[in-house]
Amino acid sequence: MCANVVIRFSLLIAIGCHSGSETATSTSDVATVAAPEPTSEQTVETTGDDEAEPAAQAQPAAQQAVAFLGAPVFRSEDGLELVGSLTQLIGPKGVEEAIILPEKGPCGGQKLANKSRSVLALPSEHNAKPSAPAPSNSATVVEAAQWRMNEIFSAVEPPTDSLETKATQSTDNVTLGSVSKTRRTGAPPVYIVTGVRNCTAAVAVLDRDLRTVLDQTMYDGICHPMAVLPPSNLDTHEGREVVLYNAQFVAVLSLIETPGSIEIAPLKHWTCPAAEAAK
Repeated sequence: MCANVVIRFSLLIAIGCHSGSETATSTSDVATVAAPEPTSEQTVETTGDDEAEPAAQAQPAAQQAVAFLGAPVFRSEDGLELVGSLTQLIGPKGVEEAIILPEKGPCGGQKLANKSRSVLALPSEHNAKPSAPAPSNSATVVEAAQWRMNEIFSAVEPPTDSLETKATQSTDNVTLGSVSKTRRTGAPPVYIVTGVRNCTAAVAVLDRDLRTVLDQTMYDGICHPMAVLPPSNLDTHEGREVVLYNAQFVAVLSLIETPGSIEIAPLKHWTCPAAEAAK
């Protein structure tokens, strides 16, 4: 009898220990800063609106960060120049076939007769469909993006004991290249922002309020602002790619979207050899 009571009492204890639930908490390493009020009338392009697209099954990050097949299109005073043998051109205005000229360009590629700005050449079987050009957005958005980019550059600059250097760093604002608002699947929109300071370029993903930096990537040796080709599927894999570009630099990054997070992963970038030699 006593043995039965002891056994039943033990079972009740065991059941009670496992009937509760565990709650996990986490903290973010990214500070949240309030966006400032605008000081000037300025506009930079945006893409999409505040409405999220219907939720879809997200792909694991490892499946999206894959090798990218493409070639850059540079621009000089003589026009466009294609480096490589691919002929499907992608640009802000859409897709067109390359019209190749016999002359070589300053970057070592073939000059093009095409007049519309292209930034990338892809295999024809990719059947890429770039996103539509983006409308402009308000001075409030632009200035908030400026503050976040200034904070990013200030955080990565090496410490210095020189009062003159510190004063220069605090007043030398980032030159914005693009502030592009992008819709997401089943989630709030984000902003993809680029900026340049002291020949270092950065691209950052900011939340919908432009208060938090969700991810960022830096490129050294880039002295001119970079525009953004809004995210779209540019290859045969799941997920979207973002293209950054100026006249002599092109970069492709994977936009890795998983439940509750978003990242940018560099896939490939090219710099015109003539620009490298001029540094």
